[in-house]
Amino acid sequence: MKNITMFCLTLNPDHLSKIKRLDYVPVGLGPANFSNEWLTDKSKNNISEKNPFYGEYTFHYSIWKEMYENIKTDWVGFCQYRKFWFTRD
Repeated sequence: MKNITMFCLTLNPDHLSKIKRLDYVPVGLGPANFSNEWLTDKSKNNISEKNPFYGEYTFHYSIWKEMYENIKTDWVGFCQYRKFWFTRD
C-alpha cells in the first residue's frame, strides 16, 4: 500500500486523464460540471459558495469535515494542476 494520498485540485474537467495517470485523486473546484470520477468541494455540508474568495481551501474544509476518516494512508498531500511535483527514484 502506498504511504501517501495525493489530491490534485483543478478548475478544468479536461484534466482528469492526466491527473489519473499520476495516480493522484482528482478534485474539481469552481462552477464547472465535474463527473462522478471527481471529488469536489460541493459535497454534503460544504462551503463551496466561498470558493471565489478562498479557492482550494473550500476543498480542504471538505476533507477535514467529511472525508478524513476514510483516508487510509499515513500522509495526505495536495497539488494544483500545472504545479505538480514528483521525484524519480
